[in-house]
Amino acid sequence: MSDQGSPAIRAAIVDVFRCRSQPWIWLVPTLTIVFTAVSTVFLVKPDSALRVVLGVVALLGALVIQATISWADRENEQGEKTAAERLRVAMKDALQPVAELIAEMPALTPVKRAARLREVAQQAVSALCLLLKDVDRLRAVVYEVDPSGTSMSCLAYHGRGATPKGFEAGTPRGDSALDLVRHAGYKFAADLATARPADYGGTVSDYRTFISAAISNGPNAYGMVTVDAPNAGDLVDTDAQLVLLMADLLSIAFAVADPAK
Repeated sequence: MSDQGSPAIRAAIVDVFRCRSQPWIWLVPTLTIVFTAVSTVFLVKPDSALRVVLGVVALLGALVIQATISWADRENEQGEKTAAERLRVAMKDALQPVAELIAEMPALTPVKRAARLREVAQQAVSALCLLLKDVDRLRAVVYEVDPSGTSMSCLAYHGRGATPKGFEAGTPRGDSALDLVRHAGYKFAADLATARPADYGGTVSDYRTFISAAISNGPNAYGMVTVDAPNAGDLVDTDAQLVLLMADLLSIAFAVADPAK
């Protein structure tokens, strides 16, 4: 591909995934909804390897679309790689390993599924940091709710700083996080200095923007995935959708590894 052709291709991809013209205004969002809905149908009850594989494939399609939208929102910056190359690297190096690890889980023993869950969580946070690599000093974390449901600890993290602290019931920070998980919710704060969620209980000690999404599967609340960054405005709405889709993907792994299943 020639250098002269690259800007045109980049611009075309950005136009499509930022939904600037017909039919992309409705087609891209519709495809995301369809892929997510199909994955939900197959993963509500992941009782067979086929259902898990089909569900993972559908959810992976939604993740690819959302990752491309997040990339398109930042494509004002010039890079050495062409748009197609950057997208190929993101899909192969970030999303595919997560899906492959999950797809193999039904064939494992219960003990090995638990160990694989930690691998999936670590791959997921690494994938989020790769997909959101333009966010300065990003941190991604997967938290797991303990069996009693009264605390949540870090299962995996990637990015800046030391191992993130967990959450304990009975504190504003812990109650807020555990309530979000129980209600399968999510929070996005673009700038904590100017607007905080009503029930936010965090300390804002080293970040100004964050996205948190519950990892749940129907009535089962497994944990939470978060991303945060020190600079306000570095995370955007499309990043929130990406985190939500990653939470859905993680919920599959938690459901398959759940010893109660």
